[in-house]
Order: sequence, then C-alpha cells, then structure tokens
Amino acid sequence: MARRSGSIRCRAPESRKRFKAALAMLKAGESEALIFTKVDRASRCTEDFARLIRLSDEQGWRLIVTEMGIDIRKPMGKAMAHMAVVFAELERDFIRSRTRDALA
Repeated sequence: MARRSGSIRCRAPESRKRFKAALAMLKAGESEALIFTKVDRASRCTEDFARLIRLSDEQGWRLIVTEMGIDIRKPMGKAMAHMAVVFAELERDFIRSRTRDALA
C-alpha cells in the first residue's frame, strides 16, 4: 500500500512481504524484537515509523536500531529515532526531486 506523505508517496512497511511476516510473528509472540541496522531500513516515512513505535509499545516487543546505539523505549532515544527518520525522509525526498528533475 502506498500513500501520500506531503507530495511524496510512502510505501507502508506492512506492504513489504517479509516485513509483514515479521510483524505477524511479533504480534503472535513468536519473537521479542524487530532489529534493524539503520532506521531508514525500517522506514523513510515519519508517519510509518511513528506507527511502528506505537505498535511495538502496544504489543510489547522491542524495536532495535543497532547503528544508533540508543534505547528507543526511553524518551530521548525515541526522540532521536524520530529525528533520524525525519532526515531519512528528507533524503528520500531530495533523491526523488533530483531524479524527477533529471528526467524532465
């Protein structure tokens, strides 16, 4: 499922086959954590990442981003993760803008 975030389309993490399977395992209690090396591997869309953090809180599993070395369960860690996603989304928007300009 793709939806608009501003003028750019976001691809929801749940639309990715293996991501969806991992979320199902977490919901069923078959796993305790979802681990990514970098935050932009989880999402480059602030709204999707916020939903992912909320889902981990509600369902009781951990979201771990190894490169950042922070605990997303703590307020400062959560804030830093959100900031990283803001910049990942900005980077994605710049790439799309430059690509669109180059093709014009």
